[in-house]
Amino acid sequence: MADEDAHNLCRRFLDTYAAALVDGKPRWVERATAVGIVRDLLRGLRDRKHGPYLRDRTVRDGNQIKLRVDGHRTLAAGKDEARRARRILEAYAQQGNGHGQRFVAVDVARRIAGTGSLGLERYVVLARPENDPDTLRLIDIKLAVPSVWAQALGTSGSVSRWPAEAARVVGAQRVSQAVSPALLRPVVYAGKGERPCSYVVKSLQPTADRVALGTGKHVVADLDDALQTMARVAAWCHLRGCGRFGTDLIERLQDDAAGTAWRKSALKLAGHGRQVSLRQWREFAGDYREAVGEAKDDTHHGRA
Repeated sequence: MADEDAHNLCRRFLDTYAAALVDGKPRWVERATAVGIVRDLLRGLRDRKHGPYLRDRTVRDGNQIKLRVDGHRTLAAGKDEARRARRILEAYAQQGNGHGQRFVAVDVARRIAGTGSLGLERYVVLARPENDPDTLRLIDIKLAVPSVWAQALGTSGSVSRWPAEAARVVGAQRVSQAVSPALLRPVVYAGKGERPCSYVVKSLQPTADRVALGTGKHVVADLDDALQTMARVAAWCHLRGCGRFGTDLIERLQDDAAGTAWRKSALKLAGHGRQVSLRQWREFAGDYREAVGEAKDDTHHGRA
């Protein structure tokens, strides 16, 4: 993509975001009013069934059903990891304040997902509701870690105290989203002799529920459609969060959004972020190629 196209897309994103903030009314994306590739995605999801999705994620082994371990979305879980995931799921029911749905875990795998989640403890659990043994659910369990902003801003960015990191993540999601994912709840768990860790537990979101930008001559127009929608969604989320957990009221956010000076700073920050991401990608790619080369050498010399 040409730099001029990228710059124009960023400017349009900020203009749309600011206009939605000034409007002051949090809305949500609807199938009837969505445009472009976002509309195509929502229309395609209308007829999606749970059965085919579940079959894509599982395999039959005789009379048993297990999670599909493909090395792309999932990795095999060791005995200790599977036991830990099952106990976190048990804690999910115990910490539900009387509203925690109980599940019986059928199988556990490690989950590979998200650029912000790589390297973090994360599981997918195939489970049956205790009160509905004929139904199968896919449940996502993810370790919650401190926000990257915590170290950058220190106490100046603190607006509320949270009992645990997962409570922060879930609290922000529940406030900012028009509809949160099913089963969403924070869970605190500690193994024997461990410090407590907190986890975000929710229904697994299908990877198909994402906008695919693709390539070709329409990529800029498709990206523009997606960014316009993302700008409005971001603004609506921020409007819902106004006045919550010590944040400013909507009127203050509207006043700030009506100005234009901040947009130049935002564009400059985006350009800096691009350079940092490209540098980090080159470092990662170099390390990956080196690691693959060493693994091949070990295999060749019979040390694998």
